[in-house]
Amino acid sequence: MRRSRSWRKATDNEPHDAAGSEALADDVTDIVHGIDERKGVVAAATALFGRGELSGLSEETLGGIVHELKAPEVKLPFALVDAF
Repeated sequence: MRRSRSWRKATDNEPHDAAGSEALADDVTDIVHGIDERKGVVAAATALFGRGELSGLSEETLGGIVHELKAPEVKLPFALVDAF
């Protein structure tokens, strides 16, 4: 979850507020998108930042990651020279 500097500074001074904010964000996300969707996004973010496994993500979630990262599609086979 992206946080502003002012939010981080405020929660450094009052860390109990951070837990409440995150719980509220989770609850609202659950209502709007559903619990499974939120858990999938959290798992994807965790994996992308090296604290989780990509192998545990669904094909749909991986496809969403590729779409959001705008990764190029590679058509195989192709000559190595064509890659540069």
